[in-house]
Amino acid sequence: MQQNYGEANQRRKLKLAISEHAEVQQFCQVLIDEGFNVYAVGGFVRDVLAGVKPSDIDLTTDAPPDRVHELAKKNQIKCNLHGLRFGAIRLGTKPFSFVVTTFRRETVFQQRATVEFTTSLLEDVVRRDFTINAIYADSQGRIQDPLNGCADLERQIVRFIGNPGMRISEDPFRMLRFFRLRAQFANLDRPIEPELLLAIRQYAARIISVSQERISSEILKLLNARVAFPVLADMQSCEVLKHCLPAANLNPLRSLEYLEQHFNAIPDPIRRIAVLVGGTEKCTLRLDRLALKRLDHICQWIWSSKSDSELVRQLDYNDALGVLLARTALSSSAADIQAMTNIRQ
Repeated sequence: MQQNYGEANQRRKLKLAISEHAEVQQFCQVLIDEGFNVYAVGGFVRDVLAGVKPSDIDLTTDAPPDRVHELAKKNQIKCNLHGLRFGAIRLGTKPFSFVVTTFRRETVFQQRATVEFTTSLLEDVVRRDFTINAIYADSQGRIQDPLNGCADLERQIVRFIGNPGMRISEDPFRMLRFFRLRAQFANLDRPIEPELLLAIRQYAARIISVSQERISSEILKLLNARVAFPVLADMQSCEVLKHCLPAANLNPLRSLEYLEQHFNAIPDPIRRIAVLVGGTEKCTLRLDRLALKRLDHICQWIWSSKSDSELVRQLDYNDALGVLLARTALSSSAADIQAMTNIRQ
């Protein structure tokens, strides 16, 4: 009975989340009326089931890309065909758009992917990266989960589909995605499997083949997790971190996270970068202009000669608290950290 209740609850949550996007639901019905299957998949389904607000939605279908394009035009839905050769078409307009991708199978040779379209969901499943990203849900919230991603999500396990070394060799970016998803969804008390650690160490240097934009995006998402330190420590021990953020000093981050939790401060990726690298000149991440300006602003206040009381008077509460926490974490003084925590006691 409990299992049935769980399945019903999952279906209800997914159906409600999909229904919030009228254009998505409309296009799903268009494809269904034409005799095709269509599912939400990937991060959207994973996040809804985990109780996290999803940032976007991806659909996948057995309809060929040219048919998806034809039906979108027929229903006066704006199309972006930039990813057409991979079977991916972005539909809709800002502030909300969604991607529809045809089921596909992929063959990777010397880091070059050959894409073939298929009508088989099972062939589409096995080319994906992690089991928790391979959960499919139709517009009514009914789930297709051939690789038991729901169970892994419930058990807080991030598991590669297939052989981890092979999947990483196909696309080194998957290492970063693994660590980011581990920070967001895994039980960090459970150590990484030895086989996976060996595979990551083997291919760690290949991170340099990944664009700086993609590296930066994943690191920022990781740093937005409530607890990031142990994941970054794993990245360091696997020799991945030095290729992403070579100036990183993890010790102050451990102290900062302790203080953030003590004061119920919302994790701030930019504040954490400031603590990790100590200044904008040492930050190798590709940040946008606004993020760089914030990083510089935070670093100036951290290293300012102004007293803590002056800082509190000149900044609003959240900014002042963030800078005080960062200053204390960077002092490397157990006495300073204890004195800071005593403020709230």
